[in-house]
Amino acid sequence: MKQLVHTIEYEGSTFEYDANSIKRWDVQKALAAARKGQYPAIEVYDAIFMGHADEVAERLDNDATKVDELASRIISAVGSEDGSAKN
Repeated sequence: MKQLVHTIEYEGSTFEYDANSIKRWDVQKALAAARKGQYPAIEVYDAIFMGHADEVAERLDNDATKVDELASRIISAVGSEDGSAKN
């Protein structure tokens, strides 16, 4: 699946992410495991941030909660885009 790069503002910075990564089967499996508490969701973060999850974490002071919140916002945004596209 081709990358679909978008940006999002968070904590005063702009971050790039791949909207199509969230639709990939391997990412969906990792998300499901993470939701069940079978962490880490590192594969999800790497997919979303196009291999730059460590750099994103550094920009967020290595705060895992902030990285998770940013990823959650992105996942919600992509879900909203898909929902509105179907209507």
